[in-house]
This record gives sequence, C-alpha cells and structure tokens, in this order.
Amino acid sequence: MRFGIHHNPNLGGVGEGRKAATEPQAVRRQPIITCTQIQRRLRPASTTVLPKCPQSRIIKPVIGAAREGMDSVISVNGVSVRLPTERWFHIVENHDEVAGYYDAVLETVADPDLIVPGYRGSLVAVRGYGRRHYLYVIYREITSDDGFIITAYFSPKVNRKKAVWKRP
Repeated sequence: MRFGIHHNPNLGGVGEGRKAATEPQAVRRQPIITCTQIQRRLRPASTTVLPKCPQSRIIKPVIGAAREGMDSVISVNGVSVRLPTERWFHIVENHDEVAGYYDAVLETVADPDLIVPGYRGSLVAVRGYGRRHYLYVIYREITSDDGFIITAYFSPKVNRKKAVWKRP
C-alpha cells in the first residue's frame, strides 16, 4: 500500500479495482468500552479467587452508605487497602491494558512478588505475569487499618535493588 492506494475487489471499471487516494477510505475502528459497560460487568461484586493464589486475602465487597461498590484486600503489612469503583474507572481510562485485570490488581496488593517504595509515602506492589511483564500497583497505607489503591499499570522492567519487601 503506497500513497494511500489499496486494492478493492468490489470496484470495477478503469483501474480494475484500484481506489484513488483522494476518495475516503473505510476505517475499521476498535470498539470503545464505556464506563457504563464496565459498571455492568462489575455490578455482580465478584470476590472470586484467582487460581494462582490459593489463600486469597480479598475481603467481601464493602457496601454501605458512604462506600458504595468497593472491594478491599489485606496488604502484606496487615492493612486493609480499598479499591473504590470510581478509582477503578480512573485506572482503566488512563491504562486501558489493565482493564481485564481487576482481581489481579487486588491480588497483587495481597500477594506481591516484591514491594518497592513510591513517592510521598506510597508503596508499589509488583507481581510478575509472564516473561518481562510486571503488574505495578501503587497504593498508600494511611493508617494501620486503612489504605487505598492509587493506580495500576504494566511495565517490562522491575528494580529489585530498591525492594523493601520480597516474597520469602
């Protein structure tokens, strides 16, 4: 395909199936997942255990007047870390590669391979998924019994030298 000209077998006549570069070309767009579609998928609050971690630390969904639709997990320090639905939407909007990894994000905080320090007192839980494919989950422990997840993303690199905690 050179200069935007491609072969179209449905066209006939002069040029035998060639479409001029000036004519508009059909563009196949990927479907966009909206927040309402994600909400529909998350409505049945699932606390299923991932097969990789038999002892899951996922706590039942926290549903109350002030905390609607939120999952919590116990970190390696014994702190309950929450993931509100609105924060999950923020993560998916900015890092769309994490969209199908909701339970994996919670499991990474509960059972990481290592933890490295983040900025301004946050912690970064890292868990390997395949070869050179690491899930980073940044979270903050506010008190000894409360914390929240800030963001999550995938990266091909991990700095093991700065680890403050490693899986035994």
